[in-house]
Order: sequence, then structure tokens, then C-alpha cells
Amino acid sequence: MLLPLTLAALASPVGAVLGFIRDQGQPRYMTDAEKAADPPWRHWKKLGMVIMCAIVSGAGADDGELGRVSALIAGALFTAAWTMGHLGGSGLAHSTSRKGLSVPLAYVALTVSGLLLAIGPAGLLIWRDQWAWVPLIVLVAGAKTIWYKIAYRVRPIGSPWPHATAIGACLHGGTVLPAVVFALLASG
Repeated sequence: MLLPLTLAALASPVGAVLGFIRDQGQPRYMTDAEKAADPPWRHWKKLGMVIMCAIVSGAGADDGELGRVSALIAGALFTAAWTMGHLGGSGLAHSTSRKGLSVPLAYVALTVSGLLLAIGPAGLLIWRDQWAWVPLIVLVAGAKTIWYKIAYRVRPIGSPWPHATAIGACLHGGTVLPAVVFALLASG
């Protein structure tokens, strides 16, 4: 149990950094003027996706070719859901989000995009008949709305940087990745 806990602890800051990269498109904040003067490398998000998929796939890898392929599929599903970001579910403190979603729909978008993260890893555990850790993955993945709501309380819309979406992405990435890593390793 020590190895899964240790690797999950190491996955937390990695998940937070990958959340920041997903939100900002790069590993540091740049103003629009800075981006225009010196455009950042545009493949940061793709690199983050590869890292995320490798971590989840590695944690879920089992003996045998089928075990590795199933882990890769789980990692790919997790990463695909991760790329969705907050699905326009920002603006929780206002009547509509930037994409025009009402407050209830913004909550739904955040929760659904969070729960989609659980499909790959939870499906892998269910397929291996390891049900014990599935609730952990589902609860932590679905807590995305809570993290973004906390972030909006800390940094309301209109606040200077760091923005609430960056904070929410860091909080969610810093909790969901270690929970998935722990559950996949502890069940094996």
C-alpha cells in the first residue's frame, strides 16, 4: 500500500501542473500582449495529454498484452475527457457563463466533464472485477464542480490573475490524477 500512496502523492503536483497547462495552454501565464510579441510553443496541451495518458496507462498496466492494451485504452479515455476542460462551465457566480450556459447548465457541464474522466479508469477496474476503488474515482472526478466553485469564491470573475479557471483546473488535476493512480495501483 506504500507504493500506491507514494506514487499518488507524486502524481498530485503533476496533475496540478497539467491542469494549469490545460487551462492556460502553456506552463506559465502570459498576457495577450506577451503572447502576441512572443507566441508560446503551441503544443503544450498535446504534451500534457501524452504525459497524462502515460501516467494513467502506466498505473493501470497489468500483466500480459491484453492488460497493457486495456490500460492504454483507459488512459486514452481519461485523457480525452481531460482535454474537454470546463466545457464552458465557467461563470458560476453570474447568470450565464462565457458560452451562454445558464448557472444550472454550467454546473451540469462541469460535473459531466468531471465524471467523464472516470469512464476509462473505472471501466478498467470493473472489467478486472475490482469494484472496491470505483467509487473513489467517480467521487473525485465528479468533484470538479466543487473545485471550480471554490476557485470562484477565492477569485471572482474580474479578479486579476490567477483566474478561477486556472485555480479550479489545478485543484481538480491535483486530486483526480492521484486518486486514479492510487486506485489503479492499489487494485492491482
